[in-house]
Amino acid sequence: MKLSIATTVILFCVSSTVWAHDDNQDAEVQKLRHEVRMLKKEVRHLKSVIANGSYDRGSNIQIDDGTKGQWGCYLDDITAGGVYGTGRTEAEARGKTLAACNKKGGACFDMNVKCNRSDD
Repeated sequence: MKLSIATTVILFCVSSTVWAHDDNQDAEVQKLRHEVRMLKKEVRHLKSVIANGSYDRGSNIQIDDGTKGQWGCYLDDITAGGVYGTGRTEAEARGKTLAACNKKGGACFDMNVKCNRSDD
């Protein structure tokens, strides 16, 4: 009798966790299906916008003439003095700054380099 009650309780516990897992999985599948429907709807909308030509044709396009977004870095070293470097990326500007510092015989460390970007 005790064995059958224990078996029933164990089967109930196991079956309830299995059903709970299925419900959770079903909810996740439903959520994914909803997301797919929304994405398909957005794709249809974008296709119609492109087909109708009703999008803005590049009025927000900015042409980079090489001066915008230029990075400049500066390092004030005791032995080398003040050195600087410029580049299109922060890494390039840092590298040029450290190279100039090394060329002057300074004790150059990347952590001492200060960089800024020009937004002209």
